[in-house]
Amino acid sequence: MQNQSLFSHTNGWDSQTQSLNNIILGISIVAFILHCNIWLQLFIQKTKFNLSFMLILSYSSTDILIVIYYLIAYSICIRSWITITPIFCYSEAYLIFFLNLFESFCLTTLNIARYWQIVHNQDVYKFHRRKIQLIPIFITCLILLNFSVQHLFGWCIVTKDVDSSCSLHYTNIFVQIWNIAVILAMPIIISLFLSYRSFFYIRAAYVEQTMVRRNHHRKLIVHTSIFYSIWFCLWFPFVLITFLNVNRVNYWVVFMATIANTLEIAIDPIILLFLDTRFLEIWKKFFRLITIRLTLPINVRIRPIV
Repeated sequence: MQNQSLFSHTNGWDSQTQSLNNIILGISIVAFILHCNIWLQLFIQKTKFNLSFMLILSYSSTDILIVIYYLIAYSICIRSWITITPIFCYSEAYLIFFLNLFESFCLTTLNIARYWQIVHNQDVYKFHRRKIQLIPIFITCLILLNFSVQHLFGWCIVTKDVDSSCSLHYTNIFVQIWNIAVILAMPIIISLFLSYRSFFYIRAAYVEQTMVRRNHHRKLIVHTSIFYSIWFCLWFPFVLITFLNVNRVNYWVVFMATIANTLEIAIDPIILLFLDTRFLEIWKKFFRLITIRLTLPINVRIRPIV
């Protein structure tokens, strides 16, 4: 593929690209409202923050960062007279990609912690607190190092075609295989393997476990599996296409994958209740408050003036 002059032309979209991005914009606005509401409710309801909850919030924070960046990028791209800059183009190509990968590693870390909790009956957030705190930093450094090395050696370059967005292009097939097999597939395989191991451990240790503990662990696995299934089906196509070079994939396939990824971000504030019941309590209290504000309480009776 010809590498276009990266910073010498304007950044406007053609009419078709802009029309399709209007759909993505609508979903992004809904996502922004839902995420802002859930974060606002976290503080209004004075939700207890602990280390296990912080992992889930790290995952959730990437969603709102992706949405905010897209809204900024959209406001720039609809103005064809604005000339793109190197910072904008590189951030457009790398940032959303990086945040999506960070989400995957956060979920893997959460699955490792829950596997340890179920199989070894140990609170990793208490006995391995420092390791859990360092994992997000390690993940960030690992992904950034991977991108930096590939960029410095020219194995991954940023390209900009006329009337489209900036995207990544791989010049080395072995680097592309490395990214798909290790950076993309490894955390997913680890999560699936640990979920499988946890499920069969519960079945094998049926007699040894108490009823309460067994039911709690079973519910934990089922809820995690529901969330992971929804997340994987909507998240994976977009990231896979990015690893395969966006410009080599059919335009409509890319668009549908982007829609699915944006939809997953929009529903995350809702489906996160499968990962932590505190989100369920937040939504219950929120809707209870809305109901009280919109309707009179049932138990309130109008007393006549004596």
